[in-house]
Amino acid sequence: PGHEGVEGNEAADEEAKGAALCGLSPKASLPGCLRKSLPTSCSATWKTFVK
Repeated sequence: PGHEGVEGNEAADEEAKGAALCGLSPKASLPGCLRKSLPTSCSATWKTFVK
């Protein structure tokens, strides 16, 4: 209901579903500002190695 009837909504929904299922996007397809890794908190890094 929230976006029903909005032009391009179906295409956006399909893209979002595809991204959620595939995991990572190829870096070349991303805008330059998104190609770098996001900063990671110390606690998140710690949890990765404590497993």
